[in-house]
Amino acid sequence: MKILEKHWEKFRLNELSIYQNKFFIVALREIQKTPFSLILSVKKEIYRHSELTKEEFKSFQEAIIFIEDFCYNTIGASKVNFISLMMVDPILHYHIFPRFNNSINLNGIDLEDVYYPKPVDLLDKHFIDLNIINEYFQE
Repeated sequence: MKILEKHWEKFRLNELSIYQNKFFIVALREIQKTPFSLILSVKKEIYRHSELTKEEFKSFQEAIIFIEDFCYNTIGASKVNFISLMMVDPILHYHIFPRFNNSINLNGIDLEDVYYPKPVDLLDKHFIDLNIINEYFQE
């Protein structure tokens, strides 16, 4: 299996997609560390920002605009953290964590950003049930 196919499978990008344009995809992150944690990924085998063409950078900007509009204006995030570690998976991608200084209520369930205002701990065992978040998009 190619690297890109493994990347898509690992992050369940097709299944959890909430936005796509020509070169980028935004999907719910399977492990929800904060409510509506996301993945932003390039759609082809690109490993460095410097490999992006001008057209791909424009597409990247469009994806960022979608993410920030969704996080700030739709779900009421206080901040948005973008983390591009690429330590295990080399395809250019970001883990995006909307940050909330207050709990948010989703279908009668209060969800908290337990890390706010500190950085998200990617290694601890805390997570929010993806099914709760996914229900938001089923309405």
